[in-house]
Amino acid sequence: MSRLLFVIMILLIVAIPAFAQDENIIASCDQAYMADTYNALEGVLSAAKVAMDNNDIEAWRLAIRSIRTVTEVNDSYCSGLSFNNEKDGQQAVIGPFTFIDGKYRVTAQTEGFMMVDLESLEGTCETSGLGGMFNLWEGQATTGAQTLLTTEGCMAMILVSNTHEPWTLNFELLYTPQ
Repeated sequence: MSRLLFVIMILLIVAIPAFAQDENIIASCDQAYMADTYNALEGVLSAAKVAMDNNDIEAWRLAIRSIRTVTEVNDSYCSGLSFNNEKDGQQAVIGPFTFIDGKYRVTAQTEGFMMVDLESLEGTCETSGLGGMFNLWEGQATTGAQTLLTTEGCMAMILVSNTHEPWTLNFELLYTPQ
């Protein structure tokens, strides 16, 4: 079992693509990236099959969580993370999500009041906002309000509250460390 867990962790560390390591700037979501992501998923699915064949529940659970991690990394890398009241609910509890290590520009937009908190479950998830990620008054974010999120091994849930008007929340990955 420990050998299988080791293989899964190596797949997550090595097979998930490296991002523009020369300049620490996010590269495009191109065919090479898609191929790397596909290979990472194939590796994780192979590990899940071995775990299933060996009736190894712990390795199976890790493999399934790894699939979620690969898909979340892909989503945030290729299209960013985007939420809104129509899709996620007016007073939303969203996640948990595994964030790629790096720095994100987080933009909230609403005509009304809005509070957004990031509840860290693992790792470092630091925002530049005081009293949570956002604590917005009516009219303060009609064209958008922004803050910076810094992540390292971050798994978190997003809590949206005190909203009565339509809202959007976007996470844009700006920088990844080497």
